[in-house]
Amino acid sequence: MFNKHSIALLTVLALSACGVPIKQALFASSRSTPDVLNTAARVLATEGQSVANRDDTSGVLDTTWVETGLMWGSNSQGQTRMLVRRYKLVVSPAASGSTVVLRLDVKGCPAGGYTVGGSEVRGICDQITQVPETLQQDADAMAARIDMALQKSQ
Repeated sequence: MFNKHSIALLTVLALSACGVPIKQALFASSRSTPDVLNTAARVLATEGQSVANRDDTSGVLDTTWVETGLMWGSNSQGQTRMLVRRYKLVVSPAASGSTVVLRLDVKGCPAGGYTVGGSEVRGICDQITQVPETLQQDADAMAARIDMALQKSQ
């Protein structure tokens, strides 16, 4: 019935279903908070991401929530969860410029039981801390593009 190859495949599938922890990207820039936010907003727009909220005083920029099209586990009621995500960029003053953090925010919402509208997700959704590896890879790539753009313009 099961041979060693099918057991190995089942193990890999079970481990990959657990996902990876969401990790944030941290980098430095010699530029001011408004300059960092301007550059980040341009990079995000180039990648098709719209800015939902931006506060130059607190150094925070949020993209709009978007549906990923990915199903991920189920909630406590046994309903399949659909993943929605946004990027959050936080810029803090540092001794020689700014410290920049890009984080991925992800929620799991019951299929058909939520709506996404700009800066809001309406519905009973769970905050997700482990995601499919592809989502984390996308966030890492976005952080690298923003960091590269900041380094070019210094």
